[in-house]
Amino acid sequence: CCCNINNDSKHCKKCNKCIEHFDHHCNWLNNCIGKLNYSYFYLLLLILIINFILNIVICALSLFSKENNHKSKYDSIITAILGLAYIIGLINIGYLFIIHTWLRIKGITTYEYICLKEQEQERSSNSNINNNNSNCNRSDLNNKNKDKQNKSENNPLNHQIDVEHNNDNPNLSTILK
Repeated sequence: CCCNINNDSKHCKKCNKCIEHFDHHCNWLNNCIGKLNYSYFYLLLLILIINFILNIVICALSLFSKENNHKSKYDSIITAILGLAYIIGLINIGYLFIIHTWLRIKGITTYEYICLKEQEQERSSNSNINNNNSNCNRSDLNNKNKDKQNKSENNPLNHQIDVEHNNDNPNLSTILK
């Protein structure tokens, strides 16, 4: 990209634009999630969870109410199928919400997490660090980790995760645990 960007920015190939504090490209929203819209994305997940819970309760009340005898058998089957679909949706969205909550607590983005996992796999399989199959730009990740280290050195009240560097590679056990 020709733009002057921060160390935590990344160029998204799908959107063809630079995203400040890039987290991930969301195919469901057809948009990149970054600094400007991450809180809205997180709020969307929370609202979806509440919506699924309310719909499950409505389906359960409809199925197990005393007035259910007046409904046809097909209405009950459709309500049960909808309730099951809402439960499956709740499990999936709930899992995504838990992952993003964990990432927020750790202070890393989805992109950084994926890069760290790829580095961990490369180390465990003793493959070459410069593997061309990787989509992660390690210089971006190392710059981000150095920025976090500098911030914590300059501000004693900053409780962000400090990453130990060993030959410019982050210690994965510090971040992923």
